[in-house]
Amino acid sequence: EIPIYTAMGNHEIVFHEADGYILDGEKKGKDIIYSEKIFADEFVNPENSPFPESSFAPPYKETVYSFDWGNSHFIFINTDYWIVFPKRSFWGKQKKIIKLYKNGNLPGIIMENQLKWIEKDLKRAKACGAKHIFVFGHQPIFPITHDEEDAIEYNPNATKEAKEYAKKRRKQLWELFDKYGVKAAFFGHEHNYSRTLINNTWQIITGGAGAPLRGRNNKVHYPWLNGLKKFKKCYHYCIVTVDKDKVELSVFGIINGRFQLIDHAYL
Repeated sequence: EIPIYTAMGNHEIVFHEADGYILDGEKKGKDIIYSEKIFADEFVNPENSPFPESSFAPPYKETVYSFDWGNSHFIFINTDYWIVFPKRSFWGKQKKIIKLYKNGNLPGIIMENQLKWIEKDLKRAKACGAKHIFVFGHQPIFPITHDEEDAIEYNPNATKEAKEYAKKRRKQLWELFDKYGVKAAFFGHEHNYSRTLINNTWQIITGGAGAPLRGRNNKVHYPWLNGLKKFKKCYHYCIVTVDKDKVELSVFGIINGRFQLIDHAYL
């Protein structure tokens, strides 16, 4: 048997509408059944999760958690927690202003309680002697091929408040990764493969399991793209091997109908 650990993403979210917004959760009468609860009911994951962001916010249970395996520590984060956005703000021709709602969160942003939990967990892992720390989530902290829809601070349709909030949260999270020596953070969401060194932590996007592939938009150049070491538009899978102090990444992609090695690195 092979254990499987799951991370929640935007396609695990059911929405309802209110006040011209799309909000997390399924409405049943007067009640809202949050997507996070549905996810936790369907999968079995560790339950050492943070408290919700408020008394009326979704639970983090089994969508944010961590565990040790050998000399390594694994952290799963929820990048799509309690997401709220104006109707048709991301999809379709009609663009609306991206702004903060009275409740909820922007896509791809780590909120306060989860951020505090991540730091506490990282601190504990280092104190317990973890040699390697890996983070897993869905939406990349630093978008590579998705345009303004995910890099909110560069989105001309976002309010100043939303831009500042997104930039602050992104900076806070990655500073924690650097401070506590996170080896690599793995994400999906973008339908391709990329490996980017941001400060001292690798961001690896592995979204090549079957959805329609997406290439790079060369008109967009975010500052972190200076650290992009590898990009491939192909279906693929990653194998990470941990051998004592050594972490080896091998990535195999379908090229001309056959699996070939498309990237290899020691992290």
